[in-house]
Amino acid sequence: MQLVNRPFVTALLLTSIANSSALSISSPLAQFDLDFNPPASPTQGGFQSVVDADNSGSTTTFSATQNGVTLAVTGPNNQDRDRGVAGPISGHPQASLLRDFRFATQSQTLALEISGLKPNTSYQIQMYGLDRQFNANAHAAWFTGTDALLSTDDPAFLTTHQNRNDNASGADFLLTVTSSATGTIELAGRGAGGIPSAAQFAFLNGLEIRQTPLLDNVIRVDADHFGAPQTEPGFESLTLSAAGSTTGSVTSNGVTVTVTTDRTDTPTRDRNNTGESLVDDFIFANDELDITVDGLTVGREYLVTIWSQDTLFNDGDQSQWLLDNEILETNHFNFQNGGNNLAATAFSFYLTPTAPSFTISARDVANRSGDVLFFNGIQIQQVVPEPMTSVMVVVGAAGLLRRRRRTAAV
Repeated sequence: MQLVNRPFVTALLLTSIANSSALSISSPLAQFDLDFNPPASPTQGGFQSVVDADNSGSTTTFSATQNGVTLAVTGPNNQDRDRGVAGPISGHPQASLLRDFRFATQSQTLALEISGLKPNTSYQIQMYGLDRQFNANAHAAWFTGTDALLSTDDPAFLTTHQNRNDNASGADFLLTVTSSATGTIELAGRGAGGIPSAAQFAFLNGLEIRQTPLLDNVIRVDADHFGAPQTEPGFESLTLSAAGSTTGSVTSNGVTVTVTTDRTDTPTRDRNNTGESLVDDFIFANDELDITVDGLTVGREYLVTIWSQDTLFNDGDQSQWLLDNEILETNHFNFQNGGNNLAATAFSFYLTPTAPSFTISARDVANRSGDVLFFNGIQIQQVVPEPMTSVMVVVGAAGLLRRRRRTAAV
């Protein structure tokens, strides 16, 4: 089983500590800023500018290289914009990155080829997709390969991403992808047709590339149907203790996961229609579902993955997921026909806790009659620390620090 949709959230403060062993914030192998031309707009510090110098023809391909890694971009010509620095990116540390972008409509493909990587190796590609001025709530669909004109039921489908032009913290999302035998990764995006919103576009401001860190499992929980648990191998079963109960919990390795729902009518179901025991069954809620995790080690870095899907009904139901009132998942769509595609089901995020517990809350983002919130399971993994002579450590306030945005895996 592979992880999917890991949110990546900006850390508040970075402090260098010399000659110590601690959790490192891994430095990117390469960083690319897709700049507007003409004229080329300012490039984000530390990033390599990738700019299309040829404005002729219907399609274009352009590329740039940093630290031996090459990004080649292919897409419709003249589809770049520079919105300037204003609104949600005023004073933002990545304003130069987020002000301009390339884009594709729902009938076009924006294709990316990343080369110069190690063969058959897992990488995390942090993508930035924001039009800070227009196209509120537009959605993108991203796939592996070179063709984005596929169905979201296709195995190549990775994730959707919503343009939050009022919130720059929702600009980035993280894809975890394994390179080919030749050390290449191919990605393709388009506007996500079929998802209700004002417009459908894929935006790309730039990206960063990191090698995926080593991870140890801390707790893995499968939310099971009451009275008839169908538990994923290697996961702990969590269900409600009695008919009508609104809370259930389970503990493993000193860490406790508690789920609370606003439903009182035994809100669990087992669809038993995909052969995937993790996503076949779930706990659900109408308007609010809370997941509390307690017993983490302060100062250690964790990767948290949550699965949310009904594989039989409620296609298109929408949910928003929050951590300390900060958006983790901007608009999570239930793809009922994607039961065997875990990339459409989950999202993940990194955190370094300054308190041993935290609560993730799901809300009905659309406030539509009949929308339901689903919880299939959660996995918490600890990043294996590496000794370093000089490392960057997250220092923050308000109980938790989050590190960057969202991921899908293949």
